[in-house]
Amino acid sequence: MIEDIITAIVAILILIIIIKVAISAIKTAFKLAIAGVLFIILLYVALKFIF
Repeated sequence: MIEDIITAIVAILILIIIIKVAISAIKTAFKLAIAGVLFIILLYVALKFIF
């Protein structure tokens, strides 16, 4: 009975850690995506300005 409770607590903790890591990864990916889009737009504007 006690072992089941410990197993459940450990499982919940692992799940919370995985969710936190996933959220931070998604935020990082989102920031990189925005940076990439901005870079492409700036590059496009610069090329149009030059040519």
